[in-house]
Amino acid sequence: MLGRYIKSQIMVLICGGLVGPIFLVVYFALGQMSIMSWMLWVGLLITVAILFVLKDAAREVFRRLMDAVDPAMVDQVETTLRSTPHVLDVGQVRVRWIGHHLHAECEITVADTATVADAHQIAHDAEHRLAHAVPRLTTATVHTEPDSIDRQHHHSAVATHR
Repeated sequence: MLGRYIKSQIMVLICGGLVGPIFLVVYFALGQMSIMSWMLWVGLLITVAILFVLKDAAREVFRRLMDAVDPAMVDQVETTLRSTPHVLDVGQVRVRWIGHHLHAECEITVADTATVADAHQIAHDAEHRLAHAVPRLTTATVHTEPDSIDRQHHHSAVATHR
């Protein structure tokens, strides 16, 4: 989708982008005759319009190069995780583009009385719900946390590495 958008913007810049400057060159080359004054204004208008399109296209390409994701997409992931049965809380959520696909890394809190198999099933349920709720999401890594007072203690081995 983004590739098609960029190609169309390039075509506008190449084909239509030459029209504005050509009008300006012809206007000044013909000696700025009053009968041709419309060329000045049309040329300027087309050139300004092309610059605005170019600015938007450049911003979008830069965002994609930096793996930026729309914040609404992150909110959608969080909302989907919160609506998953047996998920008590949602921790950190990271969503990024990998090529033309989205990848999510999420932390959810489950009851500390849940077995490993239960927590695993809850994580798979959350991943399945995300796959249906978020367009272009192909993979999601869901990390489960026990809901306990010693939550920080569970991460003490890797706390110094984060």
